[in-house]
Amino acid sequence: MKTGEFQRADLDPIDEANAYVKYFTACHDSLDQEEINNVLVLYQRDPKRVVPEIVATVDTIVNISGKSASSLRNGVILLRLPGEVQASLRAGEIPPSQGYIL
Repeated sequence: MKTGEFQRADLDPIDEANAYVKYFTACHDSLDQEEINNVLVLYQRDPKRVVPEIVATVDTIVNISGKSASSLRNGVILLRLPGEVQASLRAGEIPPSQGYIL
């Protein structure tokens, strides 16, 4: 698989965010979704304060997905939204940028 390619072409923003969280938890089972979000915020602000294992995980996801660290964080933020808003994102009724605002 080349950088930036997923195995499924029809991934919606919620699918992508869930994939990031699942990869994180597979690598670091002690982290929950909120802690992953916090780590991504800290990574953006000051990567030197993040433990090397977490930095390696973020770097791996960035390399595989072709997304920036801020895109990863924004995706994880979408998972905080109510189910009906997530459903609208999945259906393409609202763009991810609107979900970040909500």
